[in-house]
Amino acid sequence: MTGVAIPFLLFGRTVFAVAVIIGFISLLFSDLRTAAWQFLKDQIRQPLGVAILLTASLWTISAFGSSFPLRSMEATIRTGLIVAAAAMFYAALRSDPGLQRRCVRFFIAASCACAAVAVLELTFVPQLFWFLRLKGWQDVPLDHGLKAYSALAIMMIPVLVLSARDLSGKWQVAGLVAALLMLIVVWENNNRAAVAGFLAMWVAIPLALFVGRGNRKLVLAFTLVSLCVVGGAVIRLYQLRGFIVDIVPGENWLFPVWLIDFERQAIWAHVIEIARQFPWFGVGANTINYTPGADAPLPGSDKLTMIPAHPHNWVVEILAETGVVGLISMIVAILAAFATFLRRYRAAENAGVLATIVIMAGYWASGLFNFSYWSAWWQISFLLAVAISASGCRAYTDSAA
Repeated sequence: MTGVAIPFLLFGRTVFAVAVIIGFISLLFSDLRTAAWQFLKDQIRQPLGVAILLTASLWTISAFGSSFPLRSMEATIRTGLIVAAAAMFYAALRSDPGLQRRCVRFFIAASCACAAVAVLELTFVPQLFWFLRLKGWQDVPLDHGLKAYSALAIMMIPVLVLSARDLSGKWQVAGLVAALLMLIVVWENNNRAAVAGFLAMWVAIPLALFVGRGNRKLVLAFTLVSLCVVGGAVIRLYQLRGFIVDIVPGENWLFPVWLIDFERQAIWAHVIEIARQFPWFGVGANTINYTPGADAPLPGSDKLTMIPAHPHNWVVEILAETGVVGLISMIVAILAAFATFLRRYRAAENAGVLATIVIMAGYWASGLFNFSYWSAWWQISFLLAVAISASGCRAYTDSAA
């Protein structure tokens, strides 16, 4: 269930939730629950665990000052429980290497099947999208029906490509096929947020290789490739979107509008202004869309409001909702996570740990442009992918776990 959960998001969040819940209940009733629970207790004393607990505590404090305290408390407590459950999944998979390998195999198989279905829905058989969601065989355009699924590519591809290295040849081939299909899904959905995640992943690879004391020629080669990929993407984006400069309202945008659309920049500016009014602990988690003026029309757009559900940027969102205190503590926790896995990669240059570093880079970079940080399915997908990839490293010490 852990292996198939993320790919099964193709069929909806309910199917995804059922898979995760069955997997977690199975863990609680298995012999692995003792090791998982002990690992969770041990992490409370580790730097990363302390940073996460401190962040959750500060977010909870901010919730008491919210106009919707129950909504804020629900978001912060749920996030803490998701992190704890993911840690238990990780511990269970790490404790049983055979189980971890089976999990990766199921992940690859499900990814192959689901990505192939997604490509069919986006290209030749769009009716399949509605049929699989029990809405009949409809000739209705998908529009952005699979954009959320395409965003998962930043988590799925590292697992498919890097974590499959320890498996047999046929599984490696299947992993590469699934990764290619997911890239097609991203391309067909024109998901620029996912592209931003991929660019960050390219940058993370040479950094990890450098910290891991790998071959310096390989590090240099990856660095040059990363610079070419990032530079090429920016140039291509300007070629495709440069004309927007002449048609958007206003001129004083912080970023070029061909690079970041003016709608996002206008939303961010509005949310930052709210953050200035509540600088220390914010307005409360997951409540920014309930603040005064959130439903006002966005200037220059006839479809969007000033805050359409969320700010489409986790930094701006956390700053406004939990304040400077909440954002700084969260950034410290994120840096602690990167430091933890970079140390592990330096100790043992394992593909699973490298995949974990790459996943984290892609997740936090793409999150600067897409979903709300508090979206449960987005959080769970990220942490499950980390649990699957990180648990593949058998060369570790308890202090670095």
